[in-house]
Amino acid sequence: MLKKVVKYDFKTMGKRLVPLYLAMILLSLVEKLATILVDRFSIFGTFFGMLTFVYVVVLIGGFIYTFFLAIQSFYSAFMKDEGYLVNTLPVKKETLVLSKIIVSSIYIIITTIVTIFSIFLAIMNMELIHNIGKFITTFIEQGIGIDATIILLLVALIIFASYIQQLLFFYFSLALGQTRSSRKIAYSFLFGFVIYTITQIASTFILLLMGLCIPEFRGVMMQTTTQLSNGAVVSLLIFSLVTVVLTCVVYFFGTTVTLKKYLNLD
Repeated sequence: MLKKVVKYDFKTMGKRLVPLYLAMILLSLVEKLATILVDRFSIFGTFFGMLTFVYVVVLIGGFIYTFFLAIQSFYSAFMKDEGYLVNTLPVKKETLVLSKIIVSSIYIIITTIVTIFSIFLAIMNMELIHNIGKFITTFIEQGIGIDATIILLLVALIIFASYIQQLLFFYFSLALGQTRSSRKIAYSFLFGFVIYTITQIASTFILLLMGLCIPEFRGVMMQTTTQLSNGAVVSLLIFSLVTVVLTCVVYFFGTTVTLKKYLNLD
């Protein structure tokens, strides 16, 4: 059943995102053409500046649009008129929410890939791209003293998990807001504030726990030292990743339990 739901959600979001991806690629080609023209004809300088601004806005907007489309997809499926149909389907709420998360995660990855490919088309300079990659690798390995692959992998996982965490945060807040009989959006903001506050308190507690578990990190917190060893840096990143994942689990089950037992569509 999960496969069928994922397929449906994937097609639904794809109808809204594919035009964006095509626009990003088209703009990158126009940007490259403008670069060639401005090198030969200075009169295109102003046009090139405006085009570059629009191009950057579209690239950044692509991530924002993908994120809010994921939230809108959840809201429409469970809280709008479609919610009456969805809530009568013989499908577990866990499956429906998981499908939203899977599809949203896939599309944020696709958005990232399309953005990188778009930038590559706009630049079309392998030497520059190689130098940027080399600079990042050198900076990590010399500045931190750890294999850049490990650091980049952990950071990428934390960013990806944090994206899912933010989605589930909105899902949970919206679900709680729908338990009220009126002013549901206002209550969603209120519940979101409460969830955020509780999460921040828990995060502070976890930081203190990290200070107890990692002596070097405690030294940084007490300002008795300003550096962490390689092992401590990796431990800190892994600890952060585990914390984000656990928060996702709490948000996920909080959302599904609310949808199953307390959802009010009146």
